This record gives sequence, structure tokens and C-alpha cells, in this order.
Amino acid sequence: KKQVITPRKAIEALYYNRYLKQNDQVLDARLGYYSVVKETNVQLLQPNWEIKVKHKGKDEVQTYYVEATNHNPKVIDY
Repeated sequence: KKQVITPRKAIEALYYNRYLKQNDQVLDARLGYYSVVKETNVQLLQPNWEIKVKHKGKDEVQTYYVEATNHNPKVIDY
């Protein structure tokens, strides 16, 4: 059985991988199953944290996906 990392750990993964900078704003963190394969004929779902970030000085909100069951989580940036 795999343990789910906390939302804080997922946000730290964004920070340590340089997706977050000073004064960026985390708007939401939601746990769910999201597709990790971009192929149209394959659907592979894995538990991820969906994290919405508003970067300083930008109007749009960026969505990142962070692996939820890995102690060294990867960030998936669409």
C-alpha cells in the first residue's frame, strides 16, 4: 500500500523543481486521478495532486500535476 503525500509536500516539489517563485500564489490543491499519457488510444490514470498557481505578474492560472504516491514526486506540466 502506498502512502499519499501531503499537499504541502506536493507544493514543495513545485518549489524545489523551480516551478514556484517568490510571490507566486497557490490557488488550489486537489487530489484526484489524472491521465498521465497523452496518447488518444491509451488512458493510464494515476493519483496526482492538481495544483493551480497564479504566477506573479501574469494573468492566467497555470495547472501542474504532482505525483501523489511518490516520496520524490515528479511534476507533470501540461
